[in-house]
Amino acid sequence: MDKSSKLISELNINVIGKKSITFVKALDNYLYIGVKGEGLFKYDLTNKNTIQLKLPKNSPDHFYTSQYSKVLNKHFIGSNNGIQIS
Repeated sequence: MDKSSKLISELNINVIGKKSITFVKALDNYLYIGVKGEGLFKYDLTNKNTIQLKLPKNSPDHFYTSQYSKVLNKHFIGSNNGIQIS
């Protein structure tokens, strides 16, 4: 079990389960989790809620990296299908 899968398992994020995780990023009080073929999820570390972020219909299969702009209040996420913005 890789580190990402172990972390998700320990946090008991039921929405993700044993699916293939391609990306994990901690930002403030959230974990952003990319799941192959499923999209991008945002997990709140305080209240333990998970939501799936809305991305375009041609969503990528893999998320690789991200940067957050405090000035624009936007999250730029690099993927196999270009840059996604949330």
